[in-house]
Amino acid sequence: MKLIDDFIANLTPGHFEGMMLYIFGSVTITFVLVRNHGDFKMGLKGINKLWEAPEITIYLWLWIFPHFVMSITFLQFNPPDMMYYFMGAILLFALSGRAGLEFIFNRFGGGKTVSTEIKQTITEKNDKLDPEQKDS
Repeated sequence: MKLIDDFIANLTPGHFEGMMLYIFGSVTITFVLVRNHGDFKMGLKGINKLWEAPEITIYLWLWIFPHFVMSITFLQFNPPDMMYYFMGAILLFALSGRAGLEFIFNRFGGGKTVSTEIKQTITEKNDKLDPEQKDS
């Protein structure tokens, strides 16, 4: 294990081993993403079966993030701090969705706004329920 740790610690920009590890990693990640392309698309479309901007953003993040990590690790890329915040914000959006971002903005923005679209959707779904289901 020490040999592997020393190998990665001694990689320098433009070093042959770092470039080879990056190329091997990017080919592997690309192979996995292309092979499972249909599953990713079907899973990201969600309940409404539409390919919307949030789903496209998350799909692009799945392609960019591994290359971001590998370039920092193997090529000694030193991105600005804002790049970390950007990648983290997209991950937060992917994990929490629109409701999570609205909660954060309302919590730290000082306002208490709730999207009328969400209220309307909940009301419409509630109206469609049978009287037996409303009680439970």
